Amino acid sequence: MITSIIKGIKDLLLGKEVFIDDPRIGLLSERVLSKDPDKHYSWVSEHRLPDQNEKTTFIVDGNFEGPFPAQLTVIYRILDELKGIKEKVDKELRKNASIPETLTTWPAEFYLSSLIPLDSETLEFELIFEAEDPEDMTYVSATWLNGKISEVELMA
Repeated sequence: MITSIIKGIKDLLLGKEVFIDDPRIGLLSERVLSKDPDKHYSWVSEHRLPDQNEKTTFIVDGNFEGPFPAQLTVIYRILDELKGIKEKVDKELRKNASIPETLTTWPAEFYLSSLIPLDSETLEFELIFEAEDPEDMTYVSATWLNGKISEVELMA
């Protein structure tokens, strides 16, 4: 009884939790407070991609109906090109920064930990790769826009 009261209060104050199951990026959720089509919502899922041992967090812009289809299309493209994207990111890292000896094989040891929209109009995304080892706080970030990689950084 108390649980249902708390849920009712949450729904009233924060919005009703809505779920959308996406075949590629898993179960997205968001709390929808208004059915105003101009109100921005951020849909979130955690989903383990094939060939990864850890889950990726996906954040997708949208409205009360769900994620924007254009953003999903870009996310699918990024996933389809992920191996090549990692190669481009590695090439940029080696060109612009000195990689510590312990990280020369990072593409094999890191996974796509999150994919975050930076601009819903241009469909620009930030990709973050983290080490599978939970003790290793190293990560690599890059910006993806129209198939081009920029702003590659290694944080060790």
